[in-house]
Amino acid sequence: SVLLPGNKHIFGLFNRIAYEGKLDPENTGRTYLLDIESRSVVDSKPSGVLHGHDMLVTKDRRNIVVGDDGTIETRFGDVLYQNENPFSLIPGKPQLVVYDATTLEQKRKIPLDINGAVAHIAEDDMGFVYGAVEQYVANNTAGQRALDELLGGDTTMYLNLLDRELLSDTQELPYPGPLLRVNLTTGNVEEQVEARHQMPFDVKVNSRTGRIFHVFTESNTLAQFDPSRNRWAYFNTERYGIETPYGLADIPGTKLMAINGFHDGIALFDTSNMLMEQKFETKNFGIKHMVFEAT
Repeated sequence: SVLLPGNKHIFGLFNRIAYEGKLDPENTGRTYLLDIESRSVVDSKPSGVLHGHDMLVTKDRRNIVVGDDGTIETRFGDVLYQNENPFSLIPGKPQLVVYDATTLEQKRKIPLDINGAVAHIAEDDMGFVYGAVEQYVANNTAGQRALDELLGGDTTMYLNLLDRELLSDTQELPYPGPLLRVNLTTGNVEEQVEARHQMPFDVKVNSRTGRIFHVFTESNTLAQFDPSRNRWAYFNTERYGIETPYGLADIPGTKLMAINGFHDGIALFDTSNMLMEQKFETKNFGIKHMVFEAT
């Protein structure tokens, strides 16, 4: 859900998803409008979204953007394992859905030509929306071949970084996912491929530096994208004493950003030089997301 301009209403989305068998692609979830003062739902309608994962209000306050990861089938099952197409049952029809923040009417859908799910989205000061993509391939010969084509000689090293006990029970392998950059005005999608890193999660933008940051949970990686140079840089989060990173939180008006570990630790780092400013030895108990609130 998101707080709408005016601070009087919350716009949210309920997903409708089947955990066994297929979902009819027409069987979507519902949007709702919550009046904060009365604490009551004042409007609700079909969303046209299959499985929304994240949403935001654009910086110009005109639009609501929903990342629809398009989950219409489970990734698990013998069909996936036996199929020669390693991407055959990956979430289908992922898209960004744009609503008018005033009328709440749907303005456009931007299809994303990816074999995966859009997990988290963020907007930069130029109006581009960035989306982290989770991708998987079958844990079989076809899936291994797909990894080989992407990673080349690094495939063995990549697989060795995965949890071997987990792999013995799963029929999917995490496939290094891209970060998508989308122009909401034109609908153009630019794909910035981030290979050799596992399980993309949070995405945040620091407005002072204009840089985008993106964590990869299973490989303890923090990615930094500098739009002015169109260049990626990668950092091991252990440099901040953080393992299994999930959440990022921008500190508005500063060059600082926070990053947390799944089990413990929150670190503040400077987005301009990537140096750690402060470390908090917290017990996080499985925290995934953070929000900064000035007091």
